Amino acid sequence: MEKKKKGFTLVELLAVIVILAVILVIAIPQIVNTIDTARLKSIESSAKLVATNAEKDYLSNQTLNPNYNVESMDCDDVVKLDSNEYDSCSITFDNNGKATITLTGKDNSKFSGYICNGTKDSMHCEKVTGVLLTVNLDNGTIATDYNGIYAPNTELTLEEPTRLGYEFIGWELVSGDAIINANKITIGNAASIIKAKWNIITYTITYYLNGGVVKKPNPTTYNIETETFTLNNPTGIDFRGWRDGSPVGTPQLIITIEKGSTGDKIYYAQFGDVHSGGSN
Repeated sequence: MEKKKKGFTLVELLAVIVILAVILVIAIPQIVNTIDTARLKSIESSAKLVATNAEKDYLSNQTLNPNYNVESMDCDDVVKLDSNEYDSCSITFDNNGKATITLTGKDNSKFSGYICNGTKDSMHCEKVTGVLLTVNLDNGTIATDYNGIYAPNTELTLEEPTRLGYEFIGWELVSGDAIINANKITIGNAASIIKAKWNIITYTITYYLNGGVVKKPNPTTYNIETETFTLNNPTGIDFRGWRDGSPVGTPQLIITIEKGSTGDKIYYAQFGDVHSGGSN
């Protein structure tokens, strides 16, 4: 007579289920963490590539065209990003041409919630909850750093930034859905980039020639971006030089206004012992 086969008991099945559950509890977080790490490294590599290529383009354009406007450089100009994976990308440069990149993943994509900010040498990427606000000061300075992650509908009142030789005229929305009302910013639902807007300040130059004549007129205005220039001296007997800002003091025969200078200026021409006269 054939012997009846014996199956698993209920206790044995439960034991197997428990063991499998324990394995899954241990393995799943590690698998998820591995996937997240891979995504983080991928978006970090993209951000570093943008920074590297941006600096190469900056150097190339500055060499070929010193007047090249780096503000016009866009991430898509240096790296073709997948529009299905990346939401926003911005480039800013310091005075030495070093690029800072802000790159965010697109909602409902594999990079959703991932944000990178930094340079090719120091890039920080993380997965965050909330909405990223990036503040581009365009070479200005501000006491408070408003860059960060905020809950939707958060209202911020920004201080006015300052920039030597420029007047701050407001903020503009570069990307995203933040609402700007003067210095008040309301965070939207998408990562936003805002940028400071500036008007260059024009300074005046006043000359007191004391009867002298300048054959080639000197500039009467300038700004911080004006190229370096040297004043043309007036003709006349015994021209001693220019006094800077005051009709008294030691005159200088050569006056050079360097690029990057600021402020209104007054120059007095001195002939012999005379140090005052009419305006040019």
